[in-house]
Parts: sequence; structure tokens; C-alpha cells
Amino acid sequence: ANNYQFTVGASPVEVGPQTATLTVTTDIPDAEPQTAEVRVEGLAEGVNGSPGELDLGGVPVGSNTVGQTITITNCTADSVALSNARIEGADATQFSIVDFPDNTDVSSTQNAEFLVIASPDSVGVKEAIFKVDHPGGTISINLLGDGLGEEVGGDDQGDDGRPSYYACSTGHAAHAWP
Repeated sequence: ANNYQFTVGASPVEVGPQTATLTVTTDIPDAEPQTAEVRVEGLAEGVNGSPGELDLGGVPVGSNTVGQTITITNCTADSVALSNARIEGADATQFSIVDFPDNTDVSSTQNAEFLVIASPDSVGVKEAIFKVDHPGGTISINLLGDGLGEEVGGDDQGDDGRPSYYACSTGHAAHAWP
């Protein structure tokens, strides 16, 4: 089997997500055409951040999520200097920027990428805002994460107030009737 690589370009005509289907047909007898969905995000003129919201998912309390990328794109004719990348909001301490772009001077039509993680220290949904300044203003991207696990100090009670199966089945020896 041979592998082939295709380079696909896109020129979105409107702001927002857009999709198309790429179909590859070969001259192999009886081979069905192969399709792939192609996605592109049309950005407004100016300096843009994507995704619009970054959900880092859930991890056990005390663990880190896998890093995910925030991309800042310069859709202007001039170079733009990014500065003061930070995380703000009620749960700001639950998130970290763990990798910064090599160069924060972003040329026209180029990108800068920041890698963000969530590190929840308690159970529940965490929310904060990634922000980075540029000469025309501030880019803001909402961050979400979720601390998974059980609250400390549980009483082995189920949701209905009865002892849970796990407390019962692992707490004592069981008697067997003949």
C-alpha cells in the first residue's frame, strides 16, 4: 500500500467555522472514492485568538490535563507585538501557561501559540480567562476545566441516603447460607 500526502489550502469568505468535503478518486479498479472532512476557521481582520473557548476536560484532583494550544493570529498588514500573557478570573490558579511562543512579535498572517493546562486542586468545574495584550487591545479566551474525584470525608452513603454498594461489599466479611 502506498501513502500519499495532500496539502490543502483554504480561503474562507466569512468569519466562523466552515467545512467542506475532500473526495479522492483513484484509477484502482473497483475502488470507492475516499472522502475526508476539511475544516477551517475564518478569522476577522485584526488580531484574533482561537479557539473562542478552550475546554481542557476533566482530570483527577491534583493532576494536570494534557496541554492544549491557544493560537493568536495576526490578520493585519503589520507586525504585532504580544505582551503580558496571563490567566485571570475566579479559578485562575487552577490553570497555567506552560509554553510560550519563541517570538511574541507576530508578522502579518502569522501565528503565535501558547500551551495551557488545568491543574485542579478541588472537585468541580473551574473557569478562568486567558488574556494577552497587543497594540490594538486584549485577546480574551475562556478556559474551562474539571476536577474529578470524590470529596474528602464521605460517609459511605449513596445518593438516596442508604449505604453504598461499595461500603457494603468491601467493608466486612459476608455470610453464606447453606
